[in-house]
Amino acid sequence: AYMRGEMGRPFCFGQTDCSKTADRWIESETGVSPLAAAGYEYDNEPQAEAIAAAHGSLPRAIVNALRRAGFKRTKEPRAGDVGAVELFGRVSVAIFNGSVWFARTEGGVVADPRARVLAAWRIAN
Repeated sequence: AYMRGEMGRPFCFGQTDCSKTADRWIESETGVSPLAAAGYEYDNEPQAEAIAAAHGSLPRAIVNALRRAGFKRTKEPRAGDVGAVELFGRVSVAIFNGSVWFARTEGGVVADPRARVLAAWRIAN
Protein backbone atom coordinates (compact mmCIF):
# COMPACT_ATOMS: atom_id res chain seq x y z
CA ALA A 1 0.00 0.00 0.00
CA TYR A 2 2.83 2.42 0.85
CA MET A 3 4.62 2.06 -2.50
CA ARG A 4 1.30 2.19 -4.38
CA GLY A 5 0.74 5.60 -2.79
CA GLU A 6 4.26 6.67 -3.75
CA MET A 7 3.69 5.80 -7.42
CA GLY A 8 1.34 8.74 -7.88
CA ARG A 9 3.73 11.31 -6.45
CA PRO A 10 6.13 13.20 -8.73
CA PHE A 11 9.87 12.86 -8.09
CA CYS A 12 11.35 15.68 -6.06
CA PHE A 13 14.68 15.77 -4.21
CA GLY A 14 14.08 16.14 -0.50
CA GLN A 15 10.60 14.68 -0.72
CA THR A 16 10.31 11.65 -3.00
CA ASP A 17 13.89 10.62 -3.86
CA CYS A 18 14.89 7.05 -2.92
CA SER A 19 16.41 8.00 0.44
CA LYS A 20 13.49 10.16 1.59
CA THR A 21 10.95 7.58 0.39
CA ALA A 22 12.67 4.86 2.44
CA ASP A 23 13.14 7.23 5.38
CA ARG A 24 9.39 8.03 5.46
CA TRP A 25 8.64 4.30 5.31
CA ILE A 26 10.94 3.61 8.25
CA GLU A 27 9.45 6.46 10.25
CA SER A 28 5.90 5.25 9.52
CA GLU A 29 6.82 1.78 10.80
CA THR A 30 9.06 2.65 13.75
CA GLY A 31 8.50 6.29 14.66
CA VAL A 32 12.19 7.00 13.89
CA SER A 33 13.48 9.00 10.93
CA PRO A 34 17.06 7.81 10.46
CA LEU A 35 17.91 10.85 8.32
CA ALA A 36 16.60 13.29 10.92
CA ALA A 37 18.26 11.38 13.76
CA ALA A 38 21.61 11.60 11.96
CA GLY A 39 21.13 15.29 11.08
CA TYR A 40 20.98 14.56 7.34
CA GLU A 41 17.79 16.42 6.59
CA TYR A 42 17.44 18.08 3.21
CA ASP A 43 14.60 19.72 1.31
CA ASN A 44 15.98 20.28 -2.17
CA GLU A 45 18.55 19.11 -4.70
CA PRO A 46 21.45 21.39 -3.62
CA GLN A 47 21.07 20.23 0.00
CA ALA A 48 20.82 16.59 -1.17
CA GLU A 49 23.95 17.04 -3.27
CA ALA A 50 25.83 18.44 -0.27
CA ILE A 51 24.91 15.40 1.84
CA ALA A 52 25.74 13.09 -1.06
CA ALA A 53 29.13 14.76 -1.48
CA ALA A 54 29.88 14.35 2.22
CA HIS A 55 29.03 10.62 2.12
CA GLY A 56 29.71 9.63 -1.48
CA SER A 57 26.01 9.29 -2.37
CA LEU A 58 22.54 9.65 -0.86
CA PRO A 59 22.24 5.87 -0.42
CA ARG A 60 25.50 5.90 1.56
CA ALA A 61 24.12 8.70 3.74
CA ILE A 62 21.03 6.69 4.63
CA VAL A 63 23.18 3.59 5.22
CA ASN A 64 25.18 5.63 7.73
CA ALA A 65 21.97 7.07 9.20
CA LEU A 66 20.46 3.59 9.65
CA ARG A 67 23.58 2.42 11.45
CA ARG A 68 23.67 5.51 13.67
CA ALA A 69 19.95 5.13 14.48
CA GLY A 70 20.60 1.61 15.75
CA PHE A 71 18.96 -0.44 13.01
CA LYS A 72 20.55 -3.87 12.62
CA ARG A 73 21.82 -5.30 9.37
CA THR A 74 20.35 -8.55 8.12
CA LYS A 75 21.49 -11.09 5.57
CA GLU A 76 17.93 -12.37 5.21
CA PRO A 77 15.65 -9.43 4.42
CA ARG A 78 11.94 -9.88 4.90
CA ALA A 79 8.90 -7.81 4.02
CA GLY A 80 9.25 -4.24 5.29
CA ASP A 81 13.03 -4.22 5.49
CA VAL A 82 15.16 -1.59 3.72
CA GLY A 83 18.31 -2.12 1.72
CA ALA A 84 20.96 -0.52 -0.38
CA VAL A 85 20.43 -2.41 -3.63
CA GLU A 86 21.59 -2.29 -7.21
CA LEU A 87 18.54 -1.76 -9.39
CA PHE A 88 19.09 -1.58 -13.13
CA GLY A 89 22.71 -0.50 -12.73
CA ARG A 90 22.15 2.13 -10.02
CA VAL A 91 22.52 1.90 -6.26
CA SER A 92 19.29 2.93 -4.57
CA VAL A 93 17.73 2.71 -1.16
CA ALA A 94 14.83 0.31 -1.57
CA ILE A 95 12.00 -1.26 0.41
CA PHE A 96 11.48 -5.03 0.27
CA ASN A 97 7.94 -6.41 0.07
CA GLY A 98 8.98 -10.00 0.66
CA SER A 99 9.65 -10.84 -2.98
CA VAL A 100 10.48 -7.59 -4.81
CA TRP A 101 12.66 -4.56 -4.00
CA PHE A 102 10.98 -1.20 -4.68
CA ALA A 103 12.81 2.13 -5.00
CA ARG A 104 11.95 5.63 -6.07
CA THR A 105 13.95 7.08 -8.98
CA GLU A 106 13.67 10.17 -11.12
CA GLY A 107 11.72 8.04 -13.61
CA GLY A 108 9.23 6.79 -11.02
CA VAL A 109 8.96 3.75 -8.80
CA VAL A 110 11.03 0.79 -9.98
CA ALA A 111 10.77 -2.80 -8.83
CA ASP A 112 13.09 -5.75 -9.31
CA PRO A 113 12.84 -9.19 -7.70
CA ARG A 114 16.47 -9.88 -8.66
CA ALA A 115 18.02 -6.66 -7.34
CA ARG A 116 21.53 -7.21 -6.01
CA VAL A 117 21.41 -6.51 -2.26
CA LEU A 118 24.50 -4.68 -1.06
CA ALA A 119 23.24 -4.35 2.52
CA ALA A 120 19.87 -4.67 4.25
CA TRP A 121 18.45 -3.58 7.59
CA ARG A 122 15.71 -5.07 9.69
CA ILE A 123 12.85 -2.59 9.95
CA ALA A 124 9.83 -4.83 10.44
CA ASN A 125 9.36 -6.74 13.68
